[in-house]
Amino acid sequence: MKKILSLLIFIAACCTSCAQQTDMSQYMPKLKNGEVAPDFSLPLYDGGKKVSLSDFKGKYVLLDFWASWCGDCRREIPIMEEALKDYAGKIEVLSVSFDKKKEALKDYLKEHPANYPVLCDYSAWKESSVTKAYQLGWIPTFFIIAPDGKIVGSGIDGKGLKDELARIFASTGNKLPFESDTFVTDKGRNVTISFIKHGTLMIDIDGSIVHIDPVLMFGTDYSALPKADLLLVTHEHKDHFDMDAIKAVSKDGMRFLSNGRVAEMSERSEAMQIGQTVTANNFTITATAAYNNSPGKEQFHPKGRDVGFVLEIDDLKIYVAGDTEDIQEMKQLKDIDIAFLPVNQPFTMTPEQCINAVNMFSPKIVYPYHYGNTDLTPIVEHFKNNEKVDVRIRQLQ
Repeated sequence: MKKILSLLIFIAACCTSCAQQTDMSQYMPKLKNGEVAPDFSLPLYDGGKKVSLSDFKGKYVLLDFWASWCGDCRREIPIMEEALKDYAGKIEVLSVSFDKKKEALKDYLKEHPANYPVLCDYSAWKESSVTKAYQLGWIPTFFIIAPDGKIVGSGIDGKGLKDELARIFASTGNKLPFESDTFVTDKGRNVTISFIKHGTLMIDIDGSIVHIDPVLMFGTDYSALPKADLLLVTHEHKDHFDMDAIKAVSKDGMRFLSNGRVAEMSERSEAMQIGQTVTANNFTITATAAYNNSPGKEQFHPKGRDVGFVLEIDDLKIYVAGDTEDIQEMKQLKDIDIAFLPVNQPFTMTPEQCINAVNMFSPKIVYPYHYGNTDLTPIVEHFKNNEKVDVRIRQLQ
């Protein structure tokens, strides 16, 4: 008995010694905060289209490197999902699986569905080009990528993820109660679009604030929002034009652009003609046509009265269509990166008209907005396998 006890003590001592001598730092990624995250492109796990990290440029991204055969990975997925609940709409998840067996991964995701892209090319994780690019020595491992493509969180585990997210988003100062997406121009300007409601947007261009169609009818507390350097109003309907909301966002030196009717009613805005371009706040704004063309609907938004806007900020072109249908003038739009298209018949477009509008000028990113109770599923389904069009649904009912 004494011999057995002595042997157990000896084994325990050896194990302790080995653990003390093991340097876990050798397994940590060598990529550090501030470095540019290596781009990669991998297919969706079910054989769908390839997805690249660069597709998410302009947004925060959480990279999750894992495999279904990895017990630690499986345990950390619910921890990750719980940590992300406070950051809905502020960060995208891109999951990279190192599974080698397709059926095993499919079975796991059938039991544990993911509401974010899961990528896998079914190569061994130590042989994967992604493993080499990110210098992975251990999974699960998380990285957080900023909108400018740089790493702001490296080699994070599940236990540290919640604190890292809190640190990063506290430092951005983004405490607005709305979903937002951030894009970066070729000149390094950060452009953050906040989705307030219906047809109402706020755009922050490195601290220069643009309010579009602000109204109080949806309960927005404008006292909590930054004042406008530039105000854009598409037309005079009450869900787009509200003088009380305008007073709430106004400040000295604000520039106010609108259609002609709002200029008459407000007695303070500059009326823009369709096709007219002006420069404000170091970018250009062009007024575009917006009207109904379906028989029996013309009275809602008569041709020639209302406007939409194209904002050109360095190389980034944002089209805010206003209340319109899929009019022929859309064919004249060129190189649109982001398009806000209204989907709410009888006043604007049906989902089918929205699809036709997208096909007219091929924007890279489409946000259906002003959509009320419209079912947007046909739009999402139509473009789900289209690598050139990214349809994003936000709270813009």
